[in-house]
Amino acid sequence: MQNVFSVVRRAGVLGLKREVFEAASGSKFYRTFSTAEIDMLQKLLDDAKRRSTAQQEVIEEEGEISSKFNIGTFNAISQLGLKRFPAKKYNIVPLGTDKTVEDPHAILLRSFKLGSEHVPASVRAVARCGAGA
Repeated sequence: MQNVFSVVRRAGVLGLKREVFEAASGSKFYRTFSTAEIDMLQKLLDDAKRRSTAQQEVIEEEGEISSKFNIGTFNAISQLGLKRFPAKKYNIVPLGTDKTVEDPHAILLRSFKLGSEHVPASVRAVARCGAGA
């Protein structure tokens, strides 16, 4: 199947990139991008490639990486609630103990007064647990 659109030209104007698409019927469509947006997306893509390469190197050196999510907890979270997280997928360890989970992906807490010093850069989510949560 032939592409209906073809890129006619790209032009950089005042920090913008503009693409002109021409349809088979002769109609033209314009799409404008900020170069700052394109640069940011390129940086994110480069970072993702570096992380992927680094992860692959670790796998080659140490064997397979655990695919479990690391969850740290503050306060006493009910074991009944924690059983909802299958052990095959989650490592759940109290934070602030000698068994602290390394680089937690999430934090579960009840009434703990959480400060920025308690949240490592690896944390993607914080959830409040308990009655009335």
